[in-house]
Amino acid sequence: MRRVAIVLMFAFALVVPFRAAQAGEKKRVAYIARNLSDQFAAWLADEMKKGAEKYADTFTLDIMDSQENNEKQNGMIENAIAMKYDCIIIQPNDGELQRPYAQKVLEAGIFCITTNARIPDLPGASSVDADPYEQGAALARDALKRVPQNARVVLLSCMPGNLHTTSRYNAYHEVFLNERPDVTLLAEAVSERPDEGMYMSIAEDWIQSYGHFDAALTVADAIALSFQEVVKDDPRFKDLITYGVDGLPHALLAVKDGKYTATVMQNCVDLATLNMKAAYELLTGKKEVCEYNISADFIDASNIDEYLKLYVQYGLLTQEEVDKHM
Repeated sequence: MRRVAIVLMFAFALVVPFRAAQAGEKKRVAYIARNLSDQFAAWLADEMKKGAEKYADTFTLDIMDSQENNEKQNGMIENAIAMKYDCIIIQPNDGELQRPYAQKVLEAGIFCITTNARIPDLPGASSVDADPYEQGAALARDALKRVPQNARVVLLSCMPGNLHTTSRYNAYHEVFLNERPDVTLLAEAVSERPDEGMYMSIAEDWIQSYGHFDAALTVADAIALSFQEVVKDDPRFKDLITYGVDGLPHALLAVKDGKYTATVMQNCVDLATLNMKAAYELLTGKKEVCEYNISADFIDASNIDEYLKLYVQYGLLTQEEVDKHM
């Protein structure tokens, strides 16, 4: 994957205002990412950079990394306003904490797009996103069929306040756990930080406290694969059922290897394509507000080969990498 160009702008940095674009000059778009050390966020930012190439005659794109810090992200939004960007795309860390700053974007007469996750009920703003509840529900519906009777399960989410993780977490409860009274929920938690070391530590603590469990319900591939890493040499977990969301390339390879039960793909190519399309339509006056949604694609052993081919087409995996898992 190509390295993403990052523009670091800190909350309390001195800002030298840019002059507004003159007639015939390119517009300027800022994309403020949640955290480029996160695998999914990095993939999305990279696809944003690629997607902007189609509109290079119309606008430039600057990618900024808020490093999972709400204060820093809010400061970057304010800086982008002061620098007179024509459109600001926000990937919120905590949508409610970013809401008043997105509102400032709109009040400044600047187009605002929120994405992955959208900030709902923000009049005048555009959005590009998936349906996070359906992402969790797709996995929960499979769990209804796949998780054995009287199973012992654990549930791990992350990023409290994030619309996506909260919605998936709720879907597990409402679609699966509420419908399966035979299942014992041994433990559940919301990790403050999206950190694989933290996920592995939680998994180790739960194994020490509860011994064996049959399924790990999670809201992200990184969490599910962290569980698999912890238990890979423990014969008690050879049939552990694991669920997560994102469809990261190495997660698909784990599905192919039979090490990972199922994921729901958040197609970053589609997200980026629609974000850049929305920016173009807003900046050229084709639309005043855009709202686009991508699908929730459930992936397991039954359709994994189809998605591996797609990822090779996208350039996210090579055919040689895939062949090693066939």
